Amino acid sequence: MIAQADGERQVAILKAEGQKQSAILQSEGERQAAILRAEGRAKALEPLNEAASKLGQNAVLLQYLDALKAMAASPSAKIVLPMEVLAFLQSLVKKGEG
Repeated sequence: MIAQADGERQVAILKAEGQKQSAILQSEGERQAAILRAEGRAKALEPLNEAASKLGQNAVLLQYLDALKAMAASPSAKIVLPMEVLAFLQSLVKKGEG
């Protein structure tokens, strides 16, 4: 009877250790997958960043405004403009006045 209880206890311990190791390995795999996804996104954005750096700031802002115009086409859309865009628009207004 005691030997059977010890055997069952040992089985439970081994099962728990196996589950723990499985969870650790699964977590590590998910971590590695997240790292690979982030590296892939960064690599995919390199050409875009390079192209944006070659354009002037005004050209990038104009593209940004075009994208906002497309997003604002929906009647339920709400748009919050960053300060940079507002400063750009103010500079355009000043140029138009002067």
